[in-house]
Amino acid sequence: MAEKKKKSKKNTKNTLRKKRGPKTGYRALERKIDVLKAMMTLLEQGNDQIKFDALAKAVGLSVRELRYSFDSRKSVFLALVEYIEDHLMKPVTQVGLSEDNGLLKLRRLLAYHLRFLAEHPGLCRVFLVDSVVPDVAAERLRLMLRNYERDVEQIVKAAQARGEVSSEVPAVSVARMFVSILHSRALWIVHHDHRVPPAQEWHGLWVVFSRALQFGVAGS
Repeated sequence: MAEKKKKSKKNTKNTLRKKRGPKTGYRALERKIDVLKAMMTLLEQGNDQIKFDALAKAVGLSVRELRYSFDSRKSVFLALVEYIEDHLMKPVTQVGLSEDNGLLKLRRLLAYHLRFLAEHPGLCRVFLVDSVVPDVAAERLRLMLRNYERDVEQIVKAAQARGEVSSEVPAVSVARMFVSILHSRALWIVHHDHRVPPAQEWHGLWVVFSRALQFGVAGS
């Protein structure tokens, strides 16, 4: 009788666990990653109306199960923005603190971020603040891009102070040009063929960009 009670309690716990959804920890993190990857794939396919139930189906979950990881479509997009922030802002901070020449810092950043966009074609629509992105996520992304531009501007100003970059070009203009290169690459990936390796085109971009930085308007 005691054994039956123990089994009954164990079965009840398992049933409750199933009803409550997955346990927290590694498995929960894995599921979140699966959801984000599925959303990136749907974005890459050009879907304009990505509904929560379509996302759940893409991951192989019910809507109820999906809500254990993300409570809404907005929260999924916010997580994607966090992922972009992680891969854009952290390298800027790390490169900014390094002792490299100012031009080399900008070169490393441009190469890293062009590669990041090429490896995540689905995220390019988020990066461009496409109409598919919910307002709350779009606002956060715009704030991040303003901070990104500000940090690049600081790198340029420091390089100008050391004579590594021409002072004829305003630092803010350089920073905006830098961001516009990333935007143009993201646009190309969305509307053309993202399979072209960035290394095949980024060198030419860098040559034009670096010459403007070194010689300014007078040397163009």
